[in-house]
Amino acid sequence: MALQAVVQNYLALKQVEAEATKAKKAAEAELRKELAQAGIDNYTVDGVLVKIVEATRVSYDAETLSQMVKPTVLKKVVKMVVDNELMDSAVKMGLIDEQVALTAANVTPYSQVRVTPVSAEAKSKKQSIAQAS
Repeated sequence: MALQAVVQNYLALKQVEAEATKAKKAAEAELRKELAQAGIDNYTVDGVLVKIVEATRVSYDAETLSQMVKPTVLKKVVKMVVDNELMDSAVKMGLIDEQVALTAANVTPYSQVRVTPVSAEAKSKKQSIAQAS
């Protein structure tokens, strides 16, 4: 498959995914509404049970905990994590030396596909470069 066709296919599927995500969100809202109106929290159709599950997530405030338990216990249950954005800002402001930051950094390579709309002029220029090669 030619590169242009592969890219067009990728973009089309990305659009389908976005539309499907939006439609699924709307369908879930409608499902919740209909189940609530029926006074039930589940429904079985075609041998598949669909159920609304109410749950909670717990998070703990490390500062509060630090005032209530011994430091040795706190160390066992709290992870120290550096906020990348705050770290970058501290380096730019000179609060942390760049060499110190580089020494403490763990760099993990990754790859991702990014899609960015381009202007008609830029699009035309990119296509003409691609055709020239």
